[in-house]
Amino acid sequence: MPHRITFEPRTDTGRLIVLCGTDGVGKTSLMSALHTEGNARGWRVNQLKQPTPELRQDAYFRRMSSTMETDPTAARAAVMMAMADRLVSCRETVVPLLEAGETVIIDRYVFSGLARLGLWDPADDHSWFVEACRGLPRPDLTVLLVADEDVIGRRLAERDYETTSEAAFRTVLAVQRALLGLAEDNDMTVVDTSATTVAASTARVIDHFDLHEIRA
Repeated sequence: MPHRITFEPRTDTGRLIVLCGTDGVGKTSLMSALHTEGNARGWRVNQLKQPTPELRQDAYFRRMSSTMETDPTAARAAVMMAMADRLVSCRETVVPLLEAGETVIIDRYVFSGLARLGLWDPADDHSWFVEACRGLPRPDLTVLLVADEDVIGRRLAERDYETTSEAAFRTVLAVQRALLGLAEDNDMTVVDTSATTVAASTARVIDHFDLHEIRA
């Protein structure tokens, strides 16, 4: 499985922040805090999710996603649909915002898909996925949020809008391990939310832009 992803270079003046991680690690909380703090600094923050809400509501995608834990073909189909959705979303929404000098925070990008592909078929080079990433804008900062197993389990159990099966929970933990394996090669900033407050995580992201020029 490939480890380093090459993205399309950028010349815009915007900020692209990617939040990676499995369910239950605190991406939504950090995104909300960054939205508030970034706007207070005049960043003009836009919050986006990938896959987009439109794809998440697609009946075929929902059917493929519902069986992806046990059906490798459905899993690959879901990842392919998500990549197509991502390419269109970036072209039509993300890139214009960055070119306008705005800040875009994306909940998930490409790494979860790559991690899942690696779990399903570690011997494959998944060249189609890697090549597709070359058409996506390069993030200024990718934050990988992780948490201890018991913390993730508790957070998922507290959700009143969905339940997580034992098989799905095992997949969550496997994906987290795979993401950690991608972190160093892809210059991710790893934040363990088991022992870090949302405020501290937010400050760490803000400090990145205070201390470094964009794409320096």
